[in-house]
Amino acid sequence: KIAMSQLANSLQTYRVHNNKYPTTAQGLDALLKDPGGAKRWRGPYVTNSKQLNDPWDNQYEYESDGRKFEIISAGPDNTVGTDDDIYYPEREAEEAPAEE
Repeated sequence: KIAMSQLANSLQTYRVHNNKYPTTAQGLDALLKDPGGAKRWRGPYVTNSKQLNDPWDNQYEYESDGRKFEIISAGPDNTVGTDDDIYYPEREAEEAPAEE
């Protein structure tokens, strides 16, 4: 969660410079290199690509419409959509995916 919080801080700085967060299509790579279309990109906002990986060395999932964002780690089982997923910001209990 600490690493995700640091990424969130980088996303906040990106937003200050560009008036929005990178979109899902632009992804977290927009923190490393200009995604194109970012009028005032002043990055890189992270020091290396390893910061875009979770502690299990999987790339964080990222979703954003430009106004808000969510960072997702697949957790130790390396599978998104399971009980050990980690979300930033943390999801409320009713927002968590339902088990099937």
